[in-house]
Amino acid sequence: MSGERIPGIVGLESYGICLIDDGTLNRGRTPTPGVVTQDSYGMCSADDALMCLEVAPAAAGSGIGIIKTNLKPVNAHTRATFVRPAVKEIALTTRIIDQIMPYYPLRCVCIAGYLDSSDQFWKVNYHWDLLVYKIDQFVALKTISEHHRNCAMAIKQALLKNAPDPQTGYRTDKTVGATKDKSDAEQIIKRHATLKQAKVDFESVLTKSKVVNAATKRNPPASEKPWWLAVAPVALPGNSKHGSGYALDISGDNAETTRISKALGATLAFNEASHVHVEWKNAV
Repeated sequence: MSGERIPGIVGLESYGICLIDDGTLNRGRTPTPGVVTQDSYGMCSADDALMCLEVAPAAAGSGIGIIKTNLKPVNAHTRATFVRPAVKEIALTTRIIDQIMPYYPLRCVCIAGYLDSSDQFWKVNYHWDLLVYKIDQFVALKTISEHHRNCAMAIKQALLKNAPDPQTGYRTDKTVGATKDKSDAEQIIKRHATLKQAKVDFESVLTKSKVVNAATKRNPPASEKPWWLAVAPVALPGNSKHGSGYALDISGDNAETTRISKALGATLAFNEASHVHVEWKNAV
């Protein structure tokens, strides 16, 4: 069995048998034999989520400014506390932020807003850089089995077959898009496909090794959120609703963020474990 290979996604190198010989990993669209496929939102990004977790839309043309809500503003935030410095905005994003901010507690913070097309390509590299970094941290843990360590290394090797140029810098950028990748768009699109599968695979490694608790995925403890961010889905460049201006990522208390966002008329509240992706499609 040691020399056996299993197919990866089309156009990608296959992983070694270590990834499936004990049912450790799901294989996304080609699930590992004997392993239940991840739940419906495990394989989709927030931008696919209209098919799985959509909130009932507000009345046409209502816009967030006139949505009726029973919520009372808590007025805990200033813009400096609610909006991370790296968050980019257009006029629509600014209007949404200004109108929702009074309702969120201090533990809920906006970490992402508008992303243009070049930003979306950068975001793929940010997630690639982050995932490789977290795999290296995982491999260094003394509490994991050699089998799970080998699985994580195999995932990393698949990622390295199509690395950004430069390979690092995106994860630690203070502003979106600061580190410039020399890869062309086609390379980054292929990298996204590799990354998407690698995230699914590494999440399975994390849960099987008990580094994270799958039971608390929807509102994980702070200590686990960096791991969940590493495996959070990322949209294909050009498909992200962050390019519309009406999508925000809000971190902190996922359950509270979801509750408040729905009460404020969000058309989508998608829990990505590390944060909640929220859309106000009808905000005008």
